[in-house]
Amino acid sequence: MSGASDQTPVFSTRVAWTLSPDREPDAPPVTHQLCCVSEDEGGNVCGAKGPRSESAERAHAWVFSHAGEHPAHRSFYDAVEMPYVLSPAVEPEQRARSARFYPSEH
Repeated sequence: MSGASDQTPVFSTRVAWTLSPDREPDAPPVTHQLCCVSEDEGGNVCGAKGPRSESAERAHAWVFSHAGEHPAHRSFYDAVEMPYVLSPAVEPEQRARSARFYPSEH
């Protein structure tokens, strides 16, 4: 057959995803850890870290003891660990019933 293609077309689905905090009961907790980013005269960052805690207030309390030992240390950041979950906008079983397929451009 002239002009007939013996290649199988490649299809892909376009899926929308949503990234959101994981609020499920079995999700890891949100935690806080304060880190000192104060620099000395030579430009070296302190890098000291307080204890990680589920309580922001407890984690933040560490800066006062650290600054008490190092009065010039006044710059910190809160390293928050928050679990996230990536979910399709339409679950796979629903997508199979209503998906629109687009030929791949490859």
